[in-house]
Amino acid sequence: MSSPQRFDLTGVTLDRIDLDIEASDIKLAGYLEFYKTAIDEGVRGGLTLEMKLGIDVGIDINADFGCRKQPGALVFNTEEWFAYFYVDGTVVLTPGITLFQGCHCMVWAVVFITTCE
Repeated sequence: MSSPQRFDLTGVTLDRIDLDIEASDIKLAGYLEFYKTAIDEGVRGGLTLEMKLGIDVGIDINADFGCRKQPGALVFNTEEWFAYFYVDGTVVLTPGITLFQGCHCMVWAVVFITTCE
């Protein structure tokens, strides 16, 4: 009888996760990405959902959360070193919500905020 093989794991680097699922009348796709450059470090992602529920529903959401640090920056929450985030989303209903005959509405929202004092 031989002994089981062993190995040592010294590290794992995860850069991106992708998702792509289709089942029945639902489609779900998205990604989560970790990034690091000379001045930026953070995570961004996006998610798209499509459903057929008698009407077509589409949802698209994107976000980015990070921190920017210029070389030589010593104090956080300044123009040289700060955190930021961005979130946006869209919901599309087809044929849409009728406001009055001939006019349909689409829901859309964007939030963009940086913190710097």
